[in-house]
Amino acid sequence: GLEYGTQGILFNKLITTKVGFSYDESSEISTKGRANGSGEIEYPLVLSRNENRKAQNMDYFGQMTLRASDQISLIGGLRSTSVRLSNNDYITSDGNSTGSVTYSAINPVFGLTYHIADTANLYLNYGRGFETPTLSEMGYENRTGSTTAIDQGFNRRLLAAKSDQYEVGMK
Repeated sequence: GLEYGTQGILFNKLITTKVGFSYDESSEISTKGRANGSGEIEYPLVLSRNENRKAQNMDYFGQMTLRASDQISLIGGLRSTSVRLSNNDYITSDGNSTGSVTYSAINPVFGLTYHIADTANLYLNYGRGFETPTLSEMGYENRTGSTTAIDQGFNRRLLAAKSDQYEVGMK
C-alpha cells in the first residue's frame, strides 16, 4: 500500500489530508479426501475438492481533518473498495465450482471532535461499513432449492453486508 499525508492552511485554518491506495491478495488450495459416514477417509483416496481460491482487494481512500477552531475539529473521508473472490475447480468431471464475483462500495466517514482540553475530547463519528463473504462461505451453495441441502460449489449469490456505525464518546 501507499499513503501520502500533508498539512496546510485553508481559510486560515489547519487542514490535514491523507490519500492512499492498498492492494491485498491471498489464495488457498483446498483438497479434501472423501469421508464416509463415520468421518474416516475412504481409500482409495478420491478427491471431493481440488480448488484454488483467491481473494483480491483494492482500496483507494482520502481523509481530511479541518481544525475549525481551537475547540472544534471536523473529519471527512471516503474509501472506494473493490473485492474479487474467485475459485478454480480442477476436478474436470464436474468443474462446477469455478467462478468469480466482484463486490464494490464507496463508504464515507464523518466526524466532529470538541477539544475540551489537551488531554480530553468529546467526539461524534459516523461511518458506513462493507463486508464481503469469506472464501469458505463462498464454497457452498444450495443448488437443489431445499432449505437444508447444501452442496459444494461456488456461491455467486451471496451478498456483501453493509452497515452504518455511529459513535459518541469521550477520551
